[in-house]
Amino acid sequence: MIEINKKIIITRNVKKSAPLVAILEPYGISSYAVPVTRTVFDVSRTIPENLNEYNCIAFTSANAVCAFSEILAKSGFKVRKELKIAAVGLSTAKAAKSAFRKPDLVPEKSDGGSLAEAMIEKMGDPQKLNVFWPCGVDALPDFEEILAGASADVTRWECYRTEALDPEDIRSQLQKLAPWDLAFFAAPSAVKAFSEAWEDKSGFIALAIGPTTEEALKKAGYNRIVTSKGTTATECAGAIVDALRVKVWS
Repeated sequence: MIEINKKIIITRNVKKSAPLVAILEPYGISSYAVPVTRTVFDVSRTIPENLNEYNCIAFTSANAVCAFSEILAKSGFKVRKELKIAAVGLSTAKAAKSAFRKPDLVPEKSDGGSLAEAMIEKMGDPQKLNVFWPCGVDALPDFEEILAGASADVTRWECYRTEALDPEDIRSQLQKLAPWDLAFFAAPSAVKAFSEAWEDKSGFIALAIGPTTEEALKKAGYNRIVTSKGTTATECAGAIVDALRVKVWS
């Protein structure tokens, strides 16, 4: 194995960064976890009494799975086994399998719009779809808009929020680590929090976990962008290794 001796920033906490760090270490890549956001579950929410009247629960993030499952466990509510589960990508599917069971649908492309399109194509008559959607306060509307456009019913149920950490604290950590070769972003909220703390967008590759985060990077003004083909640690690590071995800009 050829070591490439590079430094990267992972904009997640140590626990979430650990699988990626472990894969990258043998390549000579020094990885530093610099969390830029935190997730806050809304534990005050109560499970709707009509939850079992829906025919599908859709998750567009692993955080939504964790928040919903925690609130569900505290409520003592029992979800009927016939209720289908749709998950946006492999990481979210893994979380859903751990909390409930293996999802019935996981699209090849990991974004909300692709999940909505897959549900329309593979879950029967869209007009009969009645979807319960646990999500974050800042969840993008494309998932529900595409389903609604196909005459499906979607109930948006916000159960967590993502908060940016103190930009001064983030900046202080980044100053100690600068310069780096690549920064890894797993959500649009991370892009926003990082950008507010660190204005310089030059000199490093910005790697997005998927197309939604890629779009956020573009809007934030990054132009040296690479996007992982999948959301798992292995897929993201592969994208990082490839990006650092090959110059992606002229």
